Amino acid sequence: MRYRADIDGLRALAVISVVLFHAGAPWFQGGYVGVDVFFVISGYLITSIIVAELDTKSFSLISFYQRRIRRIFPTLIVVLAFCLVIGFALLTPADYQTLGQSTGAAALFVSNIFFLKQASYFDVAAAEKPLLHTWSLAIEEQYYLFYPPILIALTSVSSRTRGPAILLGGLVSFAFCAVTIYVKPSATFYLAPTRVWELLFGGLISLNWVPLSNSRTINRSAALFGLACILIPVFLYTPTTRFPGITALPPVIGTILLIWSGFNHQTLVHSWLSTRPMRTVGKASYSLYLWHYPLLAFAGYMTLRGLGPVAAAAVCLLAFAVSILSLRFVEKPFRFPDPTASIPRIVAVALAGMAIVVVGGALVAFTHGFPSRMTASASRVLAAEREQESVHHWECMSIEQRIVNPAEGCKLGSRDARPSAVLWGDSHAVVTATALEQSAVRNNASFLFAGSVDCPIGVGFSIDASTGPQFVSTVGYQFCEQYNKEMLELALSNPDIRNVVLISRWTNWRVGEAGSPAESPVDIRLRDSNGVAKTVQGNRGIFARGFEELIQTLVAAGKTVWIVGPLPEPAVRVPKALYVKQLGFDTANIDISEESYRTRHRFILALFDEIAKKYPVRFIWPSEVLCADGRCPVVENGNPMFFDQDHLSYFGVSTTSHLYDRIWEGSPDGATTQATRREAAQ
Repeated sequence: MRYRADIDGLRALAVISVVLFHAGAPWFQGGYVGVDVFFVISGYLITSIIVAELDTKSFSLISFYQRRIRRIFPTLIVVLAFCLVIGFALLTPADYQTLGQSTGAAALFVSNIFFLKQASYFDVAAAEKPLLHTWSLAIEEQYYLFYPPILIALTSVSSRTRGPAILLGGLVSFAFCAVTIYVKPSATFYLAPTRVWELLFGGLISLNWVPLSNSRTINRSAALFGLACILIPVFLYTPTTRFPGITALPPVIGTILLIWSGFNHQTLVHSWLSTRPMRTVGKASYSLYLWHYPLLAFAGYMTLRGLGPVAAAAVCLLAFAVSILSLRFVEKPFRFPDPTASIPRIVAVALAGMAIVVVGGALVAFTHGFPSRMTASASRVLAAEREQESVHHWECMSIEQRIVNPAEGCKLGSRDARPSAVLWGDSHAVVTATALEQSAVRNNASFLFAGSVDCPIGVGFSIDASTGPQFVSTVGYQFCEQYNKEMLELALSNPDIRNVVLISRWTNWRVGEAGSPAESPVDIRLRDSNGVAKTVQGNRGIFARGFEELIQTLVAAGKTVWIVGPLPEPAVRVPKALYVKQLGFDTANIDISEESYRTRHRFILALFDEIAKKYPVRFIWPSEVLCADGRCPVVENGNPMFFDQDHLSYFGVSTTSHLYDRIWEGSPDGATTQATRREAAQ
């Protein structure tokens, strides 16, 4: 193939967009479309090479895969090994175990499937997954695995069948993508069947289906329009844009136009793409893509509030420098070896290196991240992360792929006492169940409990399956509406149930508020009889109506309703943050101020105040115990108060346990007076 400098420049444009997006540059919130540019370029180049060799009867499947191994494996092996080494020195055991798993997935080119399955309610922020970006590499390798044999089969029938078959496959994949983005958004983003159309459409360019133009005006117009089709999404799209699908068409069409218009004439756009700086970045684009994200992730891991713009810029410059070295000393020696070198031997070395990396990742995963490397003090603060899986009653909660019907839920507390209360809520209720159980045992009482993942408390609404990440379409999330109905039936049908305790993570997506900075942002909507909330903030009205209707129903049935107020929420994963502070990388104060508590929960506190004016509900405020003197500490006597960024640790819930004694005593609101409630809402 004739070398085209402008395509290296196009690679540079793609990788710069992706790097700046990952670095958090404000004007590049749609920079992720750079990956789609890469897909089109790959489709064009690979199809051009294979078709040219097929037509000259010189194509060898073995040689093709040998070239792919020499191109892809060496830098990837070095990056994966680097991550395992740095992870050993830096990451907590839980995070290192996840890194080991993702290392194996990346080395076997199934990381797109791995990260799709990782996305869940309890998942950590994407910025803390050093190998998340390898999902796109996995899609390309899966494409390389199946595409050449298909082209061979088509050519054996007739070379004329290649174009129609590629076009048909691309159209089917695009149609699938355009539909499933509304049903399975995360799967559409991560999986090859809904992405392969971009590679296939790139392949169509090499078949000369669209005649080349000799008109400078047409080529210039096509180049300018193509560049705009890429840059406008880079600048205007955001992480909440429904993508891919139809929104992926502009960068794909733009890339096609830039490749097509550059065949015959050098326009101003192509001249710019062909400049030396763009060519230099483009030649190093593969290394830069692989190196930038782990460096950003590890640097961000060492900070408590995330990388600032100066630090992020410094990491990006470091990534570029490393990528140039990687190009010189890793990529080129394998891609362009000495003519006397044995290609099979070079391939064998690359395969052996990848096998070693896979074994290393498996070892990290199977040893649970080598917890023995932790100091005693680090193990103490990280114990809160480990113990949460065993000390709380997660078996009582419906999660993504598991349903726990309220009628078949848990009885907790004194074994001999008849249940007199129902605990109702989401994962915060699971944690509260531990405190309530301690209180119930002290008071010779018991209660019934079944939770539902991330489910707002109320009636008449559901979680919409067509928005948000993949996990909201799972059976656990879609059980929310039915869960609320069955919990209400459980509370009303049992005359022994006098108390209904409501506890939830009241303030997050359900009322249009972001989660903790330690979480990946989500766009989840509620649906009621009027339809789906038009914005995340639109959830507020749906939730408020459904919540008040529930309170009204319970009070009318003679039940005593206890509402547990919202928890203070740290801006960090607390055990991990305390661990980082021990390492000395960042010593910033991570306690929560009472002012930020009131600000964050302003809407829900105001709603509770309105509910209190209308109905004889009672309140329990964990913040009364967790906060004092204007702040809510995240650690007490070396013990983390939270096991992540919003759930109380066992130590934390135990400090609040006595607050629930009033439920069994049948006393009035006690110390939580109307004045206290209003003071908290102010």
